Amino acid sequence: MEYSRCQQISKIVLLSCFVFTFLNTCQAQTLVEVGRITAPHAAYVALVENSNALDRMDKYTVMISGFNPLPFQHDCVYEVDGVGKNLRDNVSMSAREISRDITWPNEIDEVPEAVFDQSGLVSVAGGFLVPFKNHGSLTLFDMTVAPPVKHVLTDSTAASWFYHRVEWRDMNGDGLLDIVTCRAKSHLFGSTEGELVWFEHPQQGALTSTISQHLLDNKPRQPLGQPCHVADLNGDGNLDLLVTNNALSHASLFAYTIPADFRSDSFPRRTLSTGYASRTSGQGRGAPGSPIIVYPETQVTTGKPWIILSGDDDGQAHLLKPASNDASDWSYQQTNFLDVGTGTVGGIAAGDMDGDGWTEVFVPSFDEGEVHVFSFRPAPSAPIG
Repeated sequence: MEYSRCQQISKIVLLSCFVFTFLNTCQAQTLVEVGRITAPHAAYVALVENSNALDRMDKYTVMISGFNPLPFQHDCVYEVDGVGKNLRDNVSMSAREISRDITWPNEIDEVPEAVFDQSGLVSVAGGFLVPFKNHGSLTLFDMTVAPPVKHVLTDSTAASWFYHRVEWRDMNGDGLLDIVTCRAKSHLFGSTEGELVWFEHPQQGALTSTISQHLLDNKPRQPLGQPCHVADLNGDGNLDLLVTNNALSHASLFAYTIPADFRSDSFPRRTLSTGYASRTSGQGRGAPGSPIIVYPETQVTTGKPWIILSGDDDGQAHLLKPASNDASDWSYQQTNFLDVGTGTVGGIAAGDMDGDGWTEVFVPSFDEGEVHVFSFRPAPSAPIG
C-alpha cells in the first residue's frame, strides 16, 4: 500500500516537473538572430511584396530608409531583393542604394494595392527639424521595374515642410484613397508650425498629375508625435490604440480602447509597460519608439497578439508577450531581444520572408548602420512551444 502510494506521488511529482518545464520553455520562446543587413544610418524598414514572384524566397523586398544627421551629406533609400533565401545561419547581406535624392527619409511603407490598383509601390515621407534638412517631400517608388521609378508627389517649390508618415484614407467619398499626413516646419529662432493635411487622389493620371492639398487643421502642435498602432489587443472584439509617450525618462506604452461612440465616450487607458528612458540626453532624444503587433507563427492568428516595441534612444528592442488569454488581463511579460548600447533603434517591420511559417523581425540599428534580422523559428534542438 505504501509502495503504491509512493509510486503515485512520484508520478505526480514527475508530471508536475514536466509541466513546469514545458510551460517555462513555452514562455521563454523568444527571437533568435538569423542575419544582418548592412545599411548606413538605417532608420526605418518596410517589407514589400512582389505578387509576380514565382519563387517564395523571392517574394519580398526589404526597403530601408537612412538619414545622415550631418548637413550637406546625402541621405539614402535602400533595398534588398529576395531576402528570404538568405535567412539561414546568420547570413550577412548588403543593401543596395536606390536613391540619394530624398532629404531625410523617415517612415517608409508599402502602398496598399487598392490605392493605385498596383502592387510594388512604396511611400517615403521626408524631411526633419534640422538645418538644411527641413525641406521634405512625399515620394513614391515603383519597385516593379528596375531601376525603381520615383514619383515626387509634393511641390518642390513650396514652403519647407517636412513629413513623417503617410496614411491612406478616402477623404471626399469619391472611392479613391487619398493621402492623410501631418507636416511641420521650423523657423530661425526655434518656433515651429504644424498642419494636418490631405492630398487628393486625382481622378486621372494619379502618378503623373499634380495633386491638390487640403488643410484640415493648423493649430500649433508638437511636431512628429509618436505614431500609434490599431488592433484588437485583448481579443474582446474591440479595436484598441497602441500608443507610446516618447520622453527622456519615465515613458510608457499604453492601450486605449476605442469606445462605441468615439465622439462622446471616453477612451479607457491602460498602461502595458513603463519605465522607458533614453540612455543619452539632448534635443530630440527619447524612448520608446513605435510599436507593432505580431503572431510568432503565421498560421496561428487567434488570441492576443504579441507586441514588438522599438526602444528608440534606449537602444533596445522589446518583446511583450501577453501573460494570459484572458480578455480582462492586460499584463505582459517583457524581454529585450536586442541591445545596441547608446545607439538608436528605429522603426521595426515583421513578416514571414522565407515561407517557413515563422515570423521574421527586422530591427534597424541607426548608429551601427545595420538591420538585425530575427526569427521566431525555434532552434533545431529546442522544443516548439
